[in-house]
Parts: sequence; structure tokens; C-alpha cells
Amino acid sequence: MTGISLIHLGIQSLEPGNIRTPMTVSSDFKAKDAESYDEVADKFDELAQLYAGPQARYLTQAIDIASRKHVIDMGCGTGLVSFEAAATSSHQTTITGIDLSQGMLTQAKAKAEQNLLSERVTFQAGDAEALDLPDDYADGFVSLYAFSHFPHPDKAAHEALRVLSPGGRLAVAIGSGPQLMTRAGTGRAAAAIRRKWRQMRGREVTACDQIDRLVRKHLPPIAEGKVADWASGQRDVVGLLEGLFQAAGLVDCRRDWVGTDHSVPDADAFWTLQSTISTFARKHIAAATPAQNATLKEAFRAECDAVLQANGKLTYSVGAAVISGRKPH
Repeated sequence: MTGISLIHLGIQSLEPGNIRTPMTVSSDFKAKDAESYDEVADKFDELAQLYAGPQARYLTQAIDIASRKHVIDMGCGTGLVSFEAAATSSHQTTITGIDLSQGMLTQAKAKAEQNLLSERVTFQAGDAEALDLPDDYADGFVSLYAFSHFPHPDKAAHEALRVLSPGGRLAVAIGSGPQLMTRAGTGRAAAAIRRKWRQMRGREVTACDQIDRLVRKHLPPIAEGKVADWASGQRDVVGLLEGLFQAAGLVDCRRDWVGTDHSVPDADAFWTLQSTISTFARKHIAAATPAQNATLKEAFRAECDAVLQANGKLTYSVGAAVISGRKPH
């Protein structure tokens, strides 16, 4: 659930052919990236429900969930979008959630059983770049915040279109701010300027910029990146991904944005949020020593306490660009 800084918004200069060469250990990256979620699956589930509900609802609306018979939720995590799809669709609609994290899948399966949804909502391990599913398997495909973790997004895009039946609908969300030359973009840019002013006065800190900055200062670096190479440092990740889907065959494409600002009440909740949601921080914290992490947490709390004592606020801005379209008949 991470966003892209303002300088990345609204720029569409990249073409699919300019995609950065994938990392040479992509399969190892995928396994390690998935494992990094295993120990935080319960916390992640709580945070997803608190902060990602609007994005999940938007995805299901974008594929016209009421008309779908079978939906794939790629990179399903603990099932936020899957359960939203089940709640807003026909009782005959089935959903298949796919993820590489066993911890996430265990949590999702337990929730399906608790809510008596195991017959309609199922979860399985799978690789987005090589799905073990037949052609034309589903008439709906959704994915929330997962594509930036796939080392070969072109393969994942082609797989999504392969398993989607003709006429089927797709909606994929990736962490981002809105395009700058839009109403949402100009409003977000103005808000960012006001936020920067409050930050300079010690009246605001934002997730997950805060913890990523402090991790770089207090913890030793590790080789593992927070996202796949193709999504790291690109000026327009959303435009690039949209081009990949179009190259894979998606038509009637549109690009939308949905986002919300949240105020977090205290330093403990802010630490739980950032240390769970930030892949960059989560991986570094897991690799650090207890003493190093204690130093990090002390610095984190000191910053938060100073802001709160100044009657400031702890802010989490959630935003996603949604790419949607259909597979032609």
C-alpha cells in the first residue's frame, strides 16, 4: 500500500519496450518477498481492512462484479478483495484467490471457513507469471497492490489475459498518486505542499516515508529490494503497466484513481502500520539485530511524540491507480 512521490505523477513517457531488465534472481526474489509477509499476516489483515476498503470496493465495481460468474484475485493476500467480491456478487459467483505467501493464504482460508464461504471463495498458492490454470478460466480478474512485486510484469499481464475469457473484465490497482493534470491530481498536489510545510514545522509525519527514512539511517542495508526491479525508480509505473496490459490484448482501457488520507491516533499504531505495510522496512527489520531495531524504534517514537506534543498529526495517505478494461471477444 505504498504510493509514488509527486514527481512521478502524470508522466507518460515510458513505453513497454523500455522496461527495465528483470533482476537475475527473480524466482528467489518472489519467494523471499512472499515469505516476508508470512509472519505479519494477521496484522496485515487488520490493516488492510482499516485502510484499503475503498480500493477493494473500487476494483469489484470496475469489473461489474454483479455480472461475473468466476473471478480471480491475483496476489490476494488475506482475501480483502476476494471477500468484497463475495459480498457484492451473486451467490452463484465463485472467487479464486491466488498468492505465494503461505502465511497470507492460511489467514485467508481461515476467514473463509469462519464466514461459511469456503464453497464460494477458495485460496491457492500460485505464481502470477505462470498460472496453473486453463485458458479462459474466469470472466473477472482483479489485483490489489500486487503487480509491483512481480519481476516480469509483462508475463503476469499476458497470463492475466490468457486465463480471462473473451468479454471478461480486468481491474488492477497499483500504489500511486493521481495523474497531475486531473482534478484529483491538482488537489493532491496542493495537499502535498501543505503537508510539506507542516513537516518542516514539525507538525506532521507521514507513513511510510518516515520509517523508510529512519531505516536507511539506523539499519544496515540489505540487497533485497522492496519491489521488483521494473517498478523501482521508474517515472511512470502506472503508464508502463497500462501499456503492458494493452500489449497483452486488453481493450477499452481506462485509468482511474482512488485514495484517502487517514490520521493515525498514536505512535504504537503508527509503528504497527508502517513496520507491517512497508516492504522495505519489513525486510530490513527482519534482517537487523534486536539492538539495531531497538535504536530504530526509539528514534521512531521520539519523532512521533514530538509531533503529537506540537498538536500535529500522524498521517497515512493511501492511493491506488486502477487500470481496467476487457478482453475482446
